[in-house]
Amino acid sequence: MTTTVAILGSTGKLGGWVLEGLLEKKYNVRALCRSPEKLNHYLKKEEWEEEGDTDKNTTTINTENLTVVKGDSVNIESLKEVLQGCQVLISCLGSPSKENPIVEASALSLIKVLKEEEEAFRDVRVIWCSTEGVNDGVKQARKMGCSNGCLPSCNIFGWGFMGFMQYACIVPYAIGQNVWDDMALSEDAFRNKSNANVSSHTVIVRPQIMVPFSEKAAFTEKWREEGGDVISYIVGHPSEKSPIGCFINKKSIAKFFVDAVESKEWDGTTVHLFQGGNK
Repeated sequence: MTTTVAILGSTGKLGGWVLEGLLEKKYNVRALCRSPEKLNHYLKKEEWEEEGDTDKNTTTINTENLTVVKGDSVNIESLKEVLQGCQVLISCLGSPSKENPIVEASALSLIKVLKEEEEAFRDVRVIWCSTEGVNDGVKQARKMGCSNGCLPSCNIFGWGFMGFMQYACIVPYAIGQNVWDDMALSEDAFRNKSNANVSSHTVIVRPQIMVPFSEKAAFTEKWREEGGDVISYIVGHPSEKSPIGCFINKKSIAKFFVDAVESKEWDGTTVHLFQGGNK
């Protein structure tokens, strides 16, 4: 039987690579989108306009092995719809703005569905994208040096250059502390003792700093050009050791997500992703 995978955040710069990887592997994919027109690369626009209903919370369009569900990752009914027939759910969610953090709220809604609809979704596995440098990943993230670790000053008094820059500048001023904390809180939701069954089926993924930094929209020619040719990763776990480099490209992260669909090796754990390896 072909595995069916639900995906949240499929139109994002990381989610786009995950979506394409899943389709390339011939999985049945169910994508939850607030703006399904962003998937015009796969869906004919006129098909959506004919069948879509903007007054409904959930509208479903099918084409080959991709099903697009119009809805919102915080909405309970949308999540129930996208999970129909799925064995795995992948989340590549990111908050749309500093003023609108959505990741924790989405995690809480998903957990609510998985618990309240246990008979239907008992065995659904969750692969949840978070970020390095939150919760028990803080000590390791502080030690991030420059990309090559080329100077003694890359790590002084437990701080690396990139680690200091991340917590002193990038998080508070570029990303937004509330957005960063929102990712940590989404992890806490899954690891809460009251959600033990859901947690045992969930792998939380913390990639190193994702590159490229471009704002080019997914599925555009420029997005594809910037994706790069290096597709490899190393899986680590929360540690106080200095991390393996600072950056990992999005195509390598996407490969891990696709590989994890068939592997239960990391279920119930939190993993860190680094660039490299022979995958």
